[in-house]
Amino acid sequence: MRNPRRSRNLAWLTVVASVAAIWIAFRMPDAGQGFTVQSVLGIGGICVLPFAFVLAIMRTAEARRYVSLARGKGLVARWTVSPTEWIAFVAGNAALDAERGGANLIDLHGTSATNGVDVVVTRDAISVGGDFHPFERNVAITIGPDWVELDQFVSDPNGSDANLHYRFPMVPEAAPAMERLAYDNAAAYQAALANPWTKVWVVLGLVGVLLFAVVVTLIFAA
Repeated sequence: MRNPRRSRNLAWLTVVASVAAIWIAFRMPDAGQGFTVQSVLGIGGICVLPFAFVLAIMRTAEARRYVSLARGKGLVARWTVSPTEWIAFVAGNAALDAERGGANLIDLHGTSATNGVDVVVTRDAISVGGDFHPFERNVAITIGPDWVELDQFVSDPNGSDANLHYRFPMVPEAAPAMERLAYDNAAAYQAALANPWTKVWVVLGLVGVLLFAVVVTLIFAA
């Protein structure tokens, strides 16, 4: 993504629109039973609100990481890939996709390499030629001969787990910093798993989202 602040604003706009739809539905005269504008607004707003609220929180967190990266906060490494190196990497990316078992999600073809490609890595995000991606502590970092890959595992309770691959060229001088990042993230992730409060906070967060939607609905229904 180029700028998560745009998707953050869109997500919060959807939250506001959902709340407005619920408010209008409960303030409209009773239209009776059946498929009516009132029912569409009310049911649609109630269904969309929890998902929009969760998405807005996620996008807000991503936007904060984006701003932190732009300010250099938590900087791990920074380097510039020459146009020649970038073109060679893009040319060999399809072979690496097959070898690594996953498509590279970095926007390779949408990045201009005329003046080189700037790569910025912080403790929880990367920017490759302006293409921004956050990552979590459970990311796996693989260092190749002239590239580095971040493999982000995403768990889905429904069983459709996924791995997100972010692969980009790396200069040799950045290898020690990326190795330290891999070690620090692995240690932090294991510490989080060992913390008995980790799952409690996750559950409380989900319950809080549901309560928010219920409270909003009850307020407008009163």
